[in-house]
Amino acid sequence: MIPLWDLWERAKTGPQISEREFDLKLFKTVRSLVKTYDITYDAETIISNDITKSVLDAALQLIVDLGVFYIDGQRIIKVEEDEVKESLKNIPREIYVGEGKERIKLTVRNNGKVNVTGGSAGCPLSEKFYSKIMYSYAKEPRVSILGTGILENYNGMTIEPGSPVDMAAARTEAKLAREAAKMAGRPGLCIIGPSHIKSEATNFASEALRTSDIYEIGQFNELKVNLETFKQILFCKTNGFVTAVSQCPLIGGYAGGPEGAAIVSVAEALQCFTISGGMFYDFSPVNIRLSVSTDRKSLWVQSVALMSLRRIKAITGTFIYTAAGPCTEDQCYEIAAQTLTNTICGAVIIGGIGGAKGKHVDHYTGMEARIVGEVSDASLKLHASDGNEILNEILKKYEEKQKHGKINIGKSFPECYDLKTITPSQEYLNIWEKVKRELENLGLSKL
Repeated sequence: MIPLWDLWERAKTGPQISEREFDLKLFKTVRSLVKTYDITYDAETIISNDITKSVLDAALQLIVDLGVFYIDGQRIIKVEEDEVKESLKNIPREIYVGEGKERIKLTVRNNGKVNVTGGSAGCPLSEKFYSKIMYSYAKEPRVSILGTGILENYNGMTIEPGSPVDMAAARTEAKLAREAAKMAGRPGLCIIGPSHIKSEATNFASEALRTSDIYEIGQFNELKVNLETFKQILFCKTNGFVTAVSQCPLIGGYAGGPEGAAIVSVAEALQCFTISGGMFYDFSPVNIRLSVSTDRKSLWVQSVALMSLRRIKAITGTFIYTAAGPCTEDQCYEIAAQTLTNTICGAVIIGGIGGAKGKHVDHYTGMEARIVGEVSDASLKLHASDGNEILNEILKKYEEKQKHGKINIGKSFPECYDLKTITPSQEYLNIWEKVKRELENLGLSKL
C-alpha cells in the first residue's frame, strides 16, 4: 500500500473533476482497453485462462491512466505503475484468522479446500431471528468464517446511516455473531464485518471484534473511495486489524459489458492493495439488470478476474447473490454454478448466500453455506473443460427463468428451519438431496 498520508495528500490536491466526468472517462477508457487488449466474452466457455494476462495488463493500465476518484473532494488520486507493482510485491501471501481450534490460514490455493463464509452477504435480517440465523451458520462444520448480518431495525427503530442507531446496530450485529459462535461451541470462529457504510458505525462495532477477526472495508463503484474509506483505513492500521476490501463491480454499468467488467474487477483489486489497505480482495461481480452474481456473464467475469489475480498471488474471496431463495431447487443450482466456477478458478473463500436478490428479510439460512461447502469439495479435482461442460448444463436449469424473473423467492428462515433445534426442514433436505443426485449425474464428484 502507498503510505496513507501520501494518499491523503493526493486526495486533497489531485486533478479536479466531477463524478459524472470521471464515470464517462472510465467508460470510454475501459471500452478502448477492451479493444486494445482484444478481450472477448465467450458465453459458452465460462472458465478459461487464455485472456487473464491481457486482463491483468489492461487493469494495471486502467488504474494508472485513470486513477481512483475521491468522492468527497471531487478529485482524482493518481498512482504510478511502479507504485502499484511495488504494492503487489508486498501483499500478504498468508493470513491467520480465528483463534484456538478455529484458527485458520488463508493463503493462495493450490488445489486445497476452499474456506466457507456463512452469512447473509449484507442482506437484511430481523431482530427476532438474527441470533438464530447466525447460529444456523456457525453450527455448520464447513463454515470457517462467520459473516455478520445486517439488522433491519434496532429496538424497533429505523437505522439511518451514520446515526447513533446505526452505530448501536453495527455493534449489536458483531456481538450477536460472537454469541452465536459460542453457542455452536466455536468461540474462536473468525468473524468478518460489519457491513455498514459509515466509519463511525463500523469502528464502534469493532469493539466487539478481535484482531484475529476480519474488518471489511467497502470500496465504491467504480474505482472510487470516500472520506469514510480513509477513516476506516487509519482505524484498521492503528488497531492492527486484518482487513478485507469488498466490492461489487457492475456488469452493464460504467464498466460496460462482461469484458469491461472483468478489467474493472481486477483494477479494483489493484486499488484494494495499493490504496485501500486490503490484505485480501473479497468481491462479487453483479449483473446490474438481474441483480445476481450467478448468471452466465457474472460467472465469466468472476472466472477471468479470479484467474487474473492468481497471477499476482493475491488472496481472493467471493460472495454469492442468487435470484431464487431458500428451500428451492433453483437456488441450489445457482449456488452450485457459482461455487463450482469460483472453486476451479482459485477463490480462497466463498461466502453468502444473499438469496432472493437480497430483497426479502430473513431469506437466508445456514443450509446455503452447507451447499457451498459440499459443492466446493466435489469440484476440487475438476479441470476447466469438465467445469465448463457441467456449468452449461447447470445453467440450463435456471437461466431462462432467471432472465424473465420467474424464479421462486423460496421460504424465509422460520418457514424452512426448526426454530427449536435450528436445523433445516425435511423439505429443504429433500430438495438438496434431489439436486445433489442430479449434479452427480452431470459429472460432479459424489456429493
